[in-house]
Amino acid sequence: MAKKIILHVDDSDSDARLVMIALSEYCKDCDILRLKDGQELIDYLACKNEFASRLPEENKNIYLILLDINMPRMSGIDALQAIKVNQDLKDLPVVMLTTSNADSDLKQSYEMGANSYIVKMFDFESLQAVISKIADYWLNVNKRCIVLK
Repeated sequence: MAKKIILHVDDSDSDARLVMIALSEYCKDCDILRLKDGQELIDYLACKNEFASRLPEENKNIYLILLDINMPRMSGIDALQAIKVNQDLKDLPVVMLTTSNADSDLKQSYEMGANSYIVKMFDFESLQAVISKIADYWLNVNKRCIVLK
């Protein structure tokens, strides 16, 4: 069986490092990949540019996308919209993991099809606790129905 894949998309090196540490402590049997912006995420999912060697079938192993909002090139909300309008990708679970507490970002994320919206904590212990709950839910508790072509 292929390893479960978690994609973490965040342009902040310091935030990404903390999330990746928390994920790696909880998800020892997962492949965790950090991408730096929404465009890189879309390229990864579409198997384009630097990810051209990937096969689209590998997307079926993605169990979770953690997506920041405010990023260069393509925002998390724009990337979310691109995923949710794509018939081959729309069932992938996307959790917005962001520092934005703005009601407009929250509302727009859910309107675009986000599966959850979580505001990042600034201390590692709180972040670690939340990441473990997110990972447990999406990797173990949630029953998947991912139909990828």
